[in-house]
Amino acid sequence: MVTELLTDAQLEIYEIIKDEKRITQNKLAEKVDYSRSTISNTIKKLETLDRIEKRDIEGKKTKQIIYTKPAKDLDFSLLMAGKMLPPFMQTDNTDFDAKGDRFTNWLLYLKQDYEIENYNDK
Repeated sequence: MVTELLTDAQLEIYEIIKDEKRITQNKLAEKVDYSRSTISNTIKKLETLDRIEKRDIEGKKTKQIIYTKPAKDLDFSLLMAGKMLPPFMQTDNTDFDAKGDRFTNWLLYLKQDYEIENYNDK
């Protein structure tokens, strides 16, 4: 778990980013009593842990820090076709082929599940 990898200061910064969803580094600095270098180092660490990303704010020189939900917290059930995961969520490090059999089969299963659900709703 990510919280086990963070110091108390880093955890406090992470929780603020998580609660705010989007925040600039300046706004973050206003909310905590840590040095700019502590904040900057924490942001870098959270980026390497894939918990946040930084994006440019259009028309400004500053960047926005955006909380990214860990994959284990996301709901992939809508992408399930029967018991098949979507082929673009492969675990075997092969390239995704939109014209391949895996993708076609997944789409067919997804369509079949949709038709069954809609039939049961009638």
